[in-house]
Amino acid sequence: MFGVKYLENYVGSITFFKELVGLTWDGVPSVTIKDGIRCESLLLGEPEVVQNPRIETAVANLLKIIRRGRKLKSSNKRKIEQEALLISKTLAFEILEDIRAVYEDAPFRRGPLRDCVVNKAECKPDFDGFGSHLRQIKDLQAKFDEANDVEKRALEEDITGRMLWLCWTGIHREVKLATKEIVLKIVKDELNAVRVARRRSWVLNEIGKIFEEALAEPVNDDHQVHLRRIMADAEKGTLKYELFRSARDMD
Repeated sequence: MFGVKYLENYVGSITFFKELVGLTWDGVPSVTIKDGIRCESLLLGEPEVVQNPRIETAVANLLKIIRRGRKLKSSNKRKIEQEALLISKTLAFEILEDIRAVYEDAPFRRGPLRDCVVNKAECKPDFDGFGSHLRQIKDLQAKFDEANDVEKRALEEDITGRMLWLCWTGIHREVKLATKEIVLKIVKDELNAVRVARRRSWVLNEIGKIFEEALAEPVNDDHQVHLRRIMADAEKGTLKYELFRSARDMD
């Protein structure tokens, strides 16, 4: 649905769904300790605690693709084209666009990193927003139990849309931070010679172009179009159930 299997090849392991299990209905993470790591730390905006192994793995995987050349090997290019197309047909298409933008803007000059370091504060989850969505989903589920068949169809869309939007938001925040950190490690590592950084940036730019081409492809899957519509409604705060009731009251 979100193409997580393929996204992880470019941003490392996505942990949001594990973190989501720890959220209460108020959007507050429950604190758990596992292997000495606070499991909720990603949601709390403390990625440096748990992200390093995941970032290093993603960097290593991408460096295998980038190798020493200025262009992708044909076999790697075909693989990326296939994966990009698959992601572009999922609900993560806008996330792929964000990754594309970072790859195509990959810097190569040595020097201070502050010009392209992501603002980690922007990547922290909006707990008020998470809590609001979770409470609204809970309220809609209660209404669903009392609704008639026509109302239930509207409520099904509203509940599904809000669940999808909640997941999209969490994945997006995680990927937004990881992508820039990965690019910084690949391109702006102070141990790299300028020519190495430049060569790596060119290949990342090429991958970004592949993502752009995949995103330009039309989506012909009616089910995917439907899911994108109800998720967009959730983002805007539109409730089909309320629209249905308002229209019925006016009759």
